[in-house]
Amino acid sequence: MTQKQSCLILTNGRIGTVKPCRALAQALNLQVTEQSLQIRFPWSLLPARLWIFSQLAYKNFNFSSIASKATDFPDYVITSGRTAVNAGIEIKKRAQKRNVLTKAIHLMDPKLSPEYFDAVICPEHDKISGKNVIKCLGTLHDLSEQKLDQLPLKSPFEKNKHHKMSVGVFIGGPSKHFIFNEFVMDQLVQDMQDLSKTYQLLITPSRRTPKKLMSALYATLDDSHYIWSGSGENPYFDILKQSDALVVTCDSVSMMSEFASLTTPFFIYYLPSKSRGKNKILAFADRLLAGKYGQLYSKEALSKKQKEKTPLKIMPGVVERLRSALG
Repeated sequence: MTQKQSCLILTNGRIGTVKPCRALAQALNLQVTEQSLQIRFPWSLLPARLWIFSQLAYKNFNFSSIASKATDFPDYVITSGRTAVNAGIEIKKRAQKRNVLTKAIHLMDPKLSPEYFDAVICPEHDKISGKNVIKCLGTLHDLSEQKLDQLPLKSPFEKNKHHKMSVGVFIGGPSKHFIFNEFVMDQLVQDMQDLSKTYQLLITPSRRTPKKLMSALYATLDDSHYIWSGSGENPYFDILKQSDALVVTCDSVSMMSEFASLTTPFFIYYLPSKSRGKNKILAFADRLLAGKYGQLYSKEALSKKQKEKTPLKIMPGVVERLRSALG
C-alpha cells in the first residue's frame, strides 16, 4: 500500500480554522500532524504583512526542530488564520534551502501576496486574486449526507405528537459584522416562541451567544423543546440528523456552508448588518439563496411543504483545481 504523504496543519487552534484544514487534508488523503500556535508580543498585535523575524514570534513552535534534516519537512503545510500565515511561509523557505519541495497552502485571505504560497484557497467573497488563488462558495468542510448517515445517534430527541416537525436552530451572537442588540434578541425570542407552537425546536447556541438570550429562550419554551446548555458535548450532529428543517443565523459562514451541503431544507435568519451596504458574509448568504441552496427565513416559508434540495458540493472542485495548480 502506498504511504500517505505527510501534512503539517498550523492554526490558532480555534475550531473554525482547524476544521477546514482537516477537511482539505482528508480530501487529499494526507497523514496529518497538527500544531496550535501561540504568538508572542508584539507580533500578536501586528498584521501578518508587518511581521519581521517571524521565526521568533511563536511561543510554542521551534522551526529548527522541524528542519534538523531534510527528511523532517512535511510534504504539505496547510495554514489558516493570521496566526499561522508567516509560519507556513517560513517552513516553505527553509524547505527550499534544503532543496525539499514542501507545498504551502493557506486557507482564507492571508492579507499579503498569495505568491508566498503554492496555493491560497478562500471564499468567493474574500477580496484577493492571483494565479494561484482558488475561490469557492463558502468554507471547506467534510460534512455530507453520507457522513451524517454514518454517524451514530448519541442523543435521540423524543418527538411530541402535537408538533408538525422538528426544526434545528443554530444561533450565533455579537460579531464585527452584525448587530446583536436587545432589539435583535427580543425579535429572535419572539420568532422562536411563534415557531414553538407548531414545531419542535432543537436549539444550540455558539460560544458567542449572549447568556441573556439563552435565559430568555429557557423562560419562553417548554420542555417539549430542546436547548443545549453549553455543557458537555455539543449535540450538533444529532440535531442535524433528527431535524426536518434547519434555521441558522447569518453570522456563521461555516455552518451555512455545511448546511448547504445537505439535502435537508435550511433557512438563513438574517441579522442587521453593522455596515451601510451588505457585508461580505451577507453577500455569501445571498449567493446561497440565488443558487437555491438555502432559503430566506420566515415563518411562512418554513410552513410550506419542504422539498429536499440539491446539495452544494465544493470540495471535489477545489481538490481538482488544487492538484492542477500544484502539478
